[in-house]
Amino acid sequence: MTADFFTIIPNWLPGWLGAGFAAGGGFGVIKWAMEFFAGRLDKRQAVLDADTRFVIDQLRAELARVSSRLDHAEGEIQDLRGQLAECQAKHAEAEARAMRLEARQQGYSEARDRAQTILAAERVADRQKGN
Repeated sequence: MTADFFTIIPNWLPGWLGAGFAAGGGFGVIKWAMEFFAGRLDKRQAVLDADTRFVIDQLRAELARVSSRLDHAEGEIQDLRGQLAECQAKHAEAEARAMRLEARQQGYSEARDRAQTILAAERVADRQKGN
């Protein structure tokens, strides 16, 4: 039996070696292909992750810029509201002063009219005395 085994080995050895190399090579090629495509997918994913991080960073920077502009605008609005209140107070004061001056002017007009009436009456009385 051992003699038969040693006679079979030289006949079958090249076939078994060829099959082994073919199976090992096929496995190696399949393994390489899987690693290649998986690596390419990992690279693609890494690029997408980097792009996503870039977009998120840009959005955060834009949010910070808009937030600072909003804070600045709110400060300016508060200043303008203060100035508006000051202007409204001055306007109300000016209107009150104008109304006082107008009343005073009307008072002077009435006093002038009365004075003229009194003077006219005195002149008429003087003329009547002189006649």
